[in-house]
Amino acid sequence: MREHLVVARRVRERRDRSLFRDLAGLGRRASPGEDEAVDDLLDLLGLGEVASRPVPMVPLGTGRIVELARALATEPRVVLLDEPTSGLDLHETRQVAGALRAARAERGVAFVLVEHDVELVLELCDDVTVLDFGRVIALGPPASIRANAAVQAAYLGTTTDDPAVTR
Repeated sequence: MREHLVVARRVRERRDRSLFRDLAGLGRRASPGEDEAVDDLLDLLGLGEVASRPVPMVPLGTGRIVELARALATEPRVVLLDEPTSGLDLHETRQVAGALRAARAERGVAFVLVEHDVELVLELCDDVTVLDFGRVIALGPPASIRANAAVQAAYLGTTTDDPAVTR
């Protein structure tokens, strides 16, 4: 799994031309700081214990964190995430949420998150835009989203007398 992060770092450093040589074991040695950067990322996201395992051999939730780690290895300012917890159980969802929090706190990375797990969104996000059938029905901080009647009607099945809520 560690190799995935090394490859992502090398792409960032524009060393991707030697990718096939690296994969065959014929490439250059690690660039200055490469090992340390990869180790820091593994530690930050709690992947140190599984760093030597092949990605297909880690649980699905851990695999999602590996995907996040690959993205972070390129040192982006913004990461777009589409349903990062889809198909995960509650424990795995909490692990992914913890990794996202850690990355934001330590790396200052912004996330644009598309997710149907409303509680996760309200827990992780500073600003939320809620869509219902492709139409914006609410914008704002989590507290106002949680209390919004249109959001409750769209996602919790409650009724509302708000004429702005139409389907």
